[in-house]
Amino acid sequence: MTRGELIKQLRTQRKWTQAELGKAVGVSWQNISAMERGKHGTDKNIIAIAKAFGLSVELFDQMADLLPPGGEVYFDSDAIHQLTPEARTALNTFLKLITKK
Repeated sequence: MTRGELIKQLRTQRKWTQAELGKAVGVSWQNISAMERGKHGTDKNIIAIAKAFGLSVELFDQMADLLPPGGEVYFDSDAIHQLTPEARTALNTFLKLITKK
């Protein structure tokens, strides 16, 4: 999954608009839209976005790396057991984030 896809997935699961995330990050909704499409996103913006979701940049990137392209999430229990402890921790943190109500 790309950083942009992860941004969109986390934002929509929290029921935030692009404008709301943009305000939290200090950029316009247009910038958030562009980042979700993979068009742009400085390191400074990615740090701010990760922070807005309560994540470190490292964990944010790990989550993007763990999830398949296109945002389709599926689980293979054998594959999960083959993950490194750090990747399992990142996956667990991500699952907790997306199931918060």
